[in-house]
Amino acid sequence: VPLGDIGTRQLSKAGAVSNIKTPFTLTLEACGPTFSGVKIRFSGTPDEIDPRLIKVAEGGATGVAVQILDQEGALVPLDTQTTAYGVAGNDSVQMNFYARLTATGPEVTAGGVSAIATWTTEYQ
Repeated sequence: VPLGDIGTRQLSKAGAVSNIKTPFTLTLEACGPTFSGVKIRFSGTPDEIDPRLIKVAEGGATGVAVQILDQEGALVPLDTQTTAYGVAGNDSVQMNFYARLTATGPEVTAGGVSAIATWTTEYQ
């Protein structure tokens, strides 16, 4: 998910977030007749300061981490299951999320950002 070009001034203090929220969608198809919903869990390397966030790879920007947000803009912490998406009997479901950068420390240095998250599903 590309996060765009973000100036370090936007992330001038711990807890500050970028003004870019990049949307991404997970789509499940052919869910079957017994489908009643699906829950998502994102996993990855947790940030050392805030383990709810995804750590940025070494060699790039420092003092930042990646947040995953649900469709309402609420934080989806790593290793925490979401509420169920979808409606019973539906053949497919689209789940909308956002990714954005947040400052985790008092000082952010410029650089590239790369982070990896894996998602798992739990069918209901």
